[in-house]
Amino acid sequence: MAGFQQLKVNRKVDFTGAEQIGIGDGITRRGKVYYVLGGESGTVGSDSYDGKSWSYPLATVTRALEVATDYDTIVCGANTDQKPYLEGATLSITQDGLKLYGAMTSGHTWGLPNLHTHGTETILEVNAHAVEIAYIGFHDQGAGVSLVLAATDNYWRSHVHDCYFHGNETALWGVIMGNTTAASVGRGNTVDAPCSVLERCYLGGYITGCVFFNCGYGSVVRNCVIQVYAAGDGIRYYTDSTSRPYAFILDNKFTTSDATNAEGISVTNTPDAGYLMVDGNHFINFADDDHCCSKRTGYTGLNYLGVTPVTITT
Repeated sequence: MAGFQQLKVNRKVDFTGAEQIGIGDGITRRGKVYYVLGGESGTVGSDSYDGKSWSYPLATVTRALEVATDYDTIVCGANTDQKPYLEGATLSITQDGLKLYGAMTSGHTWGLPNLHTHGTETILEVNAHAVEIAYIGFHDQGAGVSLVLAATDNYWRSHVHDCYFHGNETALWGVIMGNTTAASVGRGNTVDAPCSVLERCYLGGYITGCVFFNCGYGSVVRNCVIQVYAAGDGIRYYTDSTSRPYAFILDNKFTTSDATNAEGISVTNTPDAGYLMVDGNHFINFADDDHCCSKRTGYTGLNYLGVTPVTITT
């Protein structure tokens, strides 16, 4: 075709090196890759290394977060099993566009790499925009929170997928997406996490709830497997006076062993019309429709308790 010039690549393109393209900031910016390989039983890496290859990996995620900058990538090797700051403090992502990847195959398997704690602190907070977290296991053995998206201010466009979250029947919350002071959850700040996505994760063993959801503006919880513990919630969607708009809870699978006390989706207050959509969710072993979803008005689509559609009320 006249005027068309084909691009020819005459050498192998290597995306495993230290200068990987940072897709989150457009094709023109290049981000570094840092590798972490280490665990409680003895580190393979060293925090004195540069961490830019598997030959010289860092020993801790803590150090990787110290040296990484915006749009960098941190890759945790298969035996990385670490407590945040050796417990007592919280890991915090403050770099826009950072990607934190593990070596798990999906959110439906338990294994390494994982981040865990025996304390009451939050394991990981995201205080930056456009962060991606994938293939990481969160194991929370204390009365805290595993992951908070937007803890100190409004942060947009986080993407968490294919992760495993377990609260060991001790931790309070799995994932907090946005927050409000009135809810008394986590830090209790009134902050938004708009356009965030939580998908294809397994969450279970949290005594208060698996997901606290108060971010709106296109945020989604979808395609997750959620095991609701005792009198806890699977997802608690909280609206306050601003009624965060355009939130979606779609195509999740909920199960519980406590049919008469657990709630699949708990809706606090009343969302404005058109601001929330609950559709395609499936509930197993909940006592009745009220335990599947506490309020079921105009925002409710077609959901199922077993093989029976969950009723819509007015």
